[in-house]
Amino acid sequence: MLEVRAGVFVGTLSTRVRELLWQAVCARNAGGGCVLVHAAQNEQGFAMLTHGDTSRTVIDIEGLTLVRKA
Repeated sequence: MLEVRAGVFVGTLSTRVRELLWQAVCARNAGGGCVLVHAAQNEQGFAMLTHGDTSRTVIDIEGLTLVRKA
């Protein structure tokens, strides 16, 4: 993975590695927020997960993933 900005990582991972990394990130999150965007087989081609205080809420409207700013 490449760290394209402080704390922002981009890369192609297997599902297993992605899930293990996400578990580790969430476990070490000290009051901040985390967002994971990964490729998925849906209309948009990606899925999102959030953890902690991100000031954003991921919502699903009829299969379309949208982000609502809190």
